[in-house]
Amino acid sequence: MLQANKGNVISRFHKTSLEIRNLELTYYLTVFNRLSSISSILAGFASSALTMSVPGWEDSLLVTSFLVFTSCAFGTNLLVILIATLCNLWGPGKALRGADQAHLHQAIEVLEQAQKEAMRFFVIGLFCYFISTILVVWLFFDKMGALMTTVILIFFCFLLVRQSLVIRRAFIPNEGFTTGLIHGNPVKSHPSHPEGTELRCALKQLDPANGKDNSAGERRERRMSMGSAGEVSAVTISKEGRREQYRKMLDGENSGVFHVILAAILFGTAVTIVETMPEMRNHIVLFQFLDTVIAIFFSAELLLRFYVSSSYLEFFTNCFNIIDILAVVPNYVSWMMMLSHLEAHNIHQAADSMRALRMTRIIRLVRLARMARVARLVKEWHALSQMELLLKVFVEETAHGSGATSLMLLGLISLTFACLIYVADEPDCQSAQDASSWMVSDLDLPMDPCEDTFIFNSLPSSWWWAVETLTTVGFGDVMPTASLAKFLSALCCVCGVAFLSHFSAQFSMHFCQRWLRLQATHKMKEQMDEGDTTSVVGVAGPGRPNGSKELERLDELLLAFEESLTELVDEVR
Repeated sequence: MLQANKGNVISRFHKTSLEIRNLELTYYLTVFNRLSSISSILAGFASSALTMSVPGWEDSLLVTSFLVFTSCAFGTNLLVILIATLCNLWGPGKALRGADQAHLHQAIEVLEQAQKEAMRFFVIGLFCYFISTILVVWLFFDKMGALMTTVILIFFCFLLVRQSLVIRRAFIPNEGFTTGLIHGNPVKSHPSHPEGTELRCALKQLDPANGKDNSAGERRERRMSMGSAGEVSAVTISKEGRREQYRKMLDGENSGVFHVILAAILFGTAVTIVETMPEMRNHIVLFQFLDTVIAIFFSAELLLRFYVSSSYLEFFTNCFNIIDILAVVPNYVSWMMMLSHLEAHNIHQAADSMRALRMTRIIRLVRLARMARVARLVKEWHALSQMELLLKVFVEETAHGSGATSLMLLGLISLTFACLIYVADEPDCQSAQDASSWMVSDLDLPMDPCEDTFIFNSLPSSWWWAVETLTTVGFGDVMPTASLAKFLSALCCVCGVAFLSHFSAQFSMHFCQRWLRLQATHKMKEQMDEGDTTSVVGVAGPGRPNGSKELERLDELLLAFEESLTELVDEVR
């Protein structure tokens, strides 16, 4: 009787497994059908965009970017169609072969993996098609129309991503999701069986005592741990819980959003620097597009930080938030100048004194202030007055073999002086075309013969001068000419000497401390290994009971020596 019941249980398990596996097979095939249909539509749109006549061929870089993103959208959607077609053709055939449903399990596992790959290509293709759509807007429309369209498209893109994440989070299967895959004997695998191991079957596990679902308590605990006190809900999260979640998402060093923001800061800085290079000034529309996207991105981030702040005072007194505001405002000032429809002769009159164009230069460079937010990675940086503490930390990290902090500090200082010299050293003979930003670049301004002789005509050339001046190298290949620029050069030299001297002193002191400590520790370990304690005073051998006390005493002596050495260095200063 027991053997018959055992066989009945096994038969029912296999029958249920087969039914669930058939449902899974139908599900994956349906998903591939839907994906192939949507990808076919997107591939058709991308193919039409590749074959249409594109205006604005004078900006070859913008057109090239449009063609690259459109081709990527077309190719990735073709990959999705190919994966879906092959899985629909070969998946059911694979599932029908083999004994004991072995090939059925293999086929469904392959389909599951193929679905993940297809979804990944589908998301990449959708992103490329979205970027291609924005680029084609900047090719066909004027600046104002393209700007408004880009803002609307990015807003709907944000809604699309947000809604997708919400729906995905709601349908993510928990640990007890149902599948028809059974490993081994279902009776012996049950936890109640004396020979049993863990039941590796994702069917609902029933408590053998009362027949209740064991996973209900786990699901209830997961729902309660998601945030709202006193409520058993997996979706509803309190307002404070959402704020805390967004705050961790923005400032958590292990958060993916934090790394995206950091990458956007570096990318925006690179765009601003490359924009000033003379050979890149023909790609005006592309930089307009990039500036618009970056400004919208950081505006959204600033609004999110305003939402998660506990009070208005805390938000507006945070130095990093002030930097964000100063970095975003110039973009809106540029858009307002575009809306004002200034006449060409007014621009020429302003260009005679160079004041207005100098202001546009300064406004554009204010965006580089966002680079100071990279200092969030250095926990010891709290204010500019703590620069000495940062240098000490830099020496500590350098002694351990890490020079990231020093490079970051030197890069920030050199970039600051590069921006200052780029604005200050502007001779009178420089043309309005060279000094203006993209806001007035559409005007037909005459070229000036002294443009080729102007040394600091781009941020990279200014940065090169700042680095060689700060490091006290001074090749002499470039030299400022304006009075204000010479004053800034002197200040840069003083800062470079102070930086290097302070660094050298701190590095030497720290290096001596660590070297003496390592030498004493190494000698002590050698003597303890040999069992000879005569050459090291007060150090016991391995078998001596007071060995640990002597080690503590040695550490105290080393710390006292470090303190005395620090005091000696301070007195020498």
